[in-house]
Amino acid sequence: MQGLWRATPYTVGFTLSDGESKTISGTTAFAPVYPDGSPGMLTVDLANQAQYVDLGGGTSGGDDLSGTMTLTYDATYLKVRATIHDDVHSPAADALNLWSADSIQFAFASGLPAPGGAYSEFGAALLGSGPALYQFSPVGGSVAGGQVSVVRDEARRTTVYSVQIPWAAAGLSPGDPYFSYSFLVNDSDGSGRKGFIQWGAGIGASKESAKYLPVQRMP
Repeated sequence: MQGLWRATPYTVGFTLSDGESKTISGTTAFAPVYPDGSPGMLTVDLANQAQYVDLGGGTSGGDDLSGTMTLTYDATYLKVRATIHDDVHSPAADALNLWSADSIQFAFASGLPAPGGAYSEFGAALLGSGPALYQFSPVGGSVAGGQVSVVRDEARRTTVYSVQIPWAAAGLSPGDPYFSYSFLVNDSDGSGRKGFIQWGAGIGASKESAKYLPVQRMP
């Protein structure tokens, strides 16, 4: 539906009781998250609903980097799925450095985005050794109970990611009515990370959960 899962800048002006005028600005979204398998599940078109951040390598457009992302849940897991069109698959050497080449990263924080908030950040990639899932924050390492599948189709030039993160590992509870989320796709054509496409922010250029976007858990 139009307007859903779309980052939207806002500016709000108001006047205090003493007559002083204030302005608050930022970015928000209405992003409902439905149970896995629900007919209401929504897919984000990254080419139209996300932002490309150029780190000096440039991009040739949709054939270079594009795709879709879906976030759903069940009683046990938060589920991130992404189908990414990428003309050249170039992975990192290991899970710790997966961010430096073709991969996805995503993060969760409890409640609405706020400065200084705790967050849990993850990454997934198809390395030379196979699919990898890594937790970057709050501590680095493997994800207890996490599941990952990453499949590359060279003929179609697509990489399909399917990641399941336990609620507790994300720092969240299945009963949370809303939480904060950010997602990105890193791109490398063989000479290091040249850029990334992001929904939300606060992962790729800086570590700031205040730049995540709010999502709403639907029953």
